[in-house]
Order: sequence, then structure tokens, then C-alpha cells
Amino acid sequence: MVLPIKRARSTFTFYPDMSVAQEIDRLEEAVAVAMQALETEKDKPQTLASKTVAQAQKKVDAARKAYDDACAAANSGALKLTLEALAQKRWAEAEEAHPAREGDDDDAVYAVNFDTFLGEVLPDSVIEVQDGAGERVAVSPDEWRQAVDEISNGQYRALLLSILALNRSAKQNPF
Repeated sequence: MVLPIKRARSTFTFYPDMSVAQEIDRLEEAVAVAMQALETEKDKPQTLASKTVAQAQKKVDAARKAYDDACAAANSGALKLTLEALAQKRWAEAEEAHPAREGDDDDAVYAVNFDTFLGEVLPDSVIEVQDGAGERVAVSPDEWRQAVDEISNGQYRALLLSILALNRSAKQNPF
């Protein structure tokens, strides 16, 4: 009898269009500036007829709406990846094929070649991809290998850390 082993799984939100990140950062800054202007107006001595606080509040509201709309648009273009831990033998082979480099701080922390390891394990780790509408998206292993070279450093790091955590979990029992 073969035991039906189910390896650990997790989900990861992947943003293929990282150009929206700059726009979101800009809009986040606009919200902060508008809020600061509102606080400045609130700190000023006001007359009962003063409209400056109300105008400043409208600017905050408009900035927040623009920020929320940009975030919603970014999330609708995001992909939800279902990641699955690799079989123990496959994981060990990947670690052996990408040993940590001497003198590299990231490699020392994660005990693998941080720059090459994701390209090795990502194609085997992603078992399902869904778009923002929940529809399945077909992505080939070669496409994942190419994507690793194109994604931002932050997304690379977050994705690799998710896969490392999934495969190196020390938990023995599921509860």
C-alpha cells in the first residue's frame, strides 16, 4: 500500500506588473501629504465660518480614494500561487545543486545560493495559478524560470522565503 502523503501548501500573491508599485507609492505619499495639510489646518485658530479644514478633509478623502482604487487595480492583476513543498529527495537535490557561497551574507543565512536557488525550486513548487477573478492560469516551468530573472528583488526575496519556510518547517504534527 502506498500512503497518500499530502505535502504542506501555502499561497503567495504574485504581482506580474510591478510598474504599479511606483504609482501606489506615489499615491501613498499623496495621502500622507494631504493628511499633514489637514492636521496643519486643524492646528490653526479657526473661525466658525472657516472652510479650510473641510477643504483639506476633501483632499484627504480624494487622495485615499485614488490610493484605494490603485490598490484594487493592482490586486485584480495579481496572481494567486499555490505553492507545495517539494518531496524530501527533490529538495535535498536542489540544495546540493545550489550550495551557499563563501562570504555571501544571504547564502550564509539561508544555506543555499540565494541568487540561483529560486530558479531551481519555483517551477516545481507552483502547483496552481489563479488570476484576480479566480480563473486558473497555465504557466509552464520555463516561464517561471524566465520570470525569476525579471521580478523585483523584493518579490524574489519574498517568494524564496515562502518556499524555504514551506520546505523547512520543523513542525512534526499538523496541530
